[in-house]
Amino acid sequence: MSQIKIFKENKGYSLMEMIVVISLLGVVGVIVSGFLISTMKANSKAEITKEVRQNGDYVLSVLQGAILNSLSVSCTNPSANIKIIRVTDLNNQITDYTCNITEKKISSGSARLTGTNIAVTNCIFSCNTTSGRPTKVTIDFTIGNKSSTNLRPEEKSSVNFKSEVITRNY
Repeated sequence: MSQIKIFKENKGYSLMEMIVVISLLGVVGVIVSGFLISTMKANSKAEITKEVRQNGDYVLSVLQGAILNSLSVSCTNPSANIKIIRVTDLNNQITDYTCNITEKKISSGSARLTGTNIAVTNCIFSCNTTSGRPTKVTIDFTIGNKSSTNLRPEEKSSVNFKSEVITRNY
């Protein structure tokens, strides 16, 4: 009888109950932290991709605007790694837009059009000129974030941009 009375008066938790509760809290903690880490990785990838897209959209809009409002356009490829679009604007000013794969940039004259943390990995500029017709310029380039070999996949992003632009003035 006295043993039953001792168990009824003892209001603590048994060792087994404590182990079960601590285990459940541990499992819930691991699940929550895994969810938070994967959310942060996805957010990081989205930010990097957004920056790459903004750079590519900016380059494409500058090139398209210059070509649309030009008197003449010509494309040259002085080497395998350098492509040039030479644009003569309505004021007879000549601007060279250069894609340099070696330096991983697209530039207008001496000014970079791509950010310093953006790398151009592929670039094609081609002009199709037919007598009596407007010049058709094909712009095709791939850019991504400058990366070293030890970046995780969620820290890398690469986007291809392609456009065909026809001059208005010919």
